[in-house]
Amino acid sequence: MFSEPSTTVVRTRFSFVSVLAICGTLIVLSIIATVAGVGLYALRIVHCRAADLASLAGETIKALPEYGKVLPPVLVDAFHDVRAPDYLQRLEISVHPAAARRECRGNAAVVEVRNSGESVVSLLALRVLAQDAQGELVGETAPYAATPLQLDDEWRGPILPGQTRRFAVRFPSAAPADSYAYEITEVRVWNKDTTPDVASDQTPEL
Repeated sequence: MFSEPSTTVVRTRFSFVSVLAICGTLIVLSIIATVAGVGLYALRIVHCRAADLASLAGETIKALPEYGKVLPPVLVDAFHDVRAPDYLQRLEISVHPAAARRECRGNAAVVEVRNSGESVVSLLALRVLAQDAQGELVGETAPYAATPLQLDDEWRGPILPGQTRRFAVRFPSAAPADSYAYEITEVRVWNKDTTPDVASDQTPEL
């Protein structure tokens, strides 16, 4: 009688590098699955709360007129303005080189804005360009000549009728500038017709 051959079981041991690669792959797959689960849960929350957020935004917009009654008048008046590109005809703007200073590197220019109209300029945004003798651009900056409020050097405040605003701008470029140009990107004037009568609203009845 012939006996059946026995089955040989071969056990292969994984090397350290193989075990490390397998563990790393499992960790990466676990992280991907976790991130995907968190993302799906966040999308579900956003979907469920979208109606609530829209309702909150609508209620906030409706309440804005009421906030104007309790806020300081300087804040209420400052942001009641309108875009007025036609008012550019009342603005006289010039840009010329600043006095040379040895301790300063780069180029510097002085911007001068005169409001010859009868409205308050609440916002005036510019792009000031420094050019070499060939007209090539060697530097640029985007200052605000007028802002609704005066807070610091960048927020210079509004320009009243008949007033002239002068300020300096600097360019970090070391290439010498031969001339300067400017571009107006935004102009807004204070709209007194839309400003609520805060003083009368806050006057107590006798």
